[in-house]
Amino acid sequence: MAYAKVPPVPTAEKLIWSAKEASLVTGIGIHRMEELLRQPDCPFAVKKGNRICVKRKAFEKYLETVKEI
Repeated sequence: MAYAKVPPVPTAEKLIWSAKEASLVTGIGIHRMEELLRQPDCPFAVKKGNRICVKRKAFEKYLETVKEI
């Protein structure tokens, strides 16, 4: 059975980002992004298997409220 080739979804349209994608889009360093995601009270972290990812909309709201990262 042949499957149709699905084009990749642009990063800006994804609902969940990897730490690397979030880092690239925002300019926040990957190590700082991973550090933020490991905090127990992180409002934008979500587990996807054994990875911790970023909920994009919650992350955008978080960025609007903080003054320093």
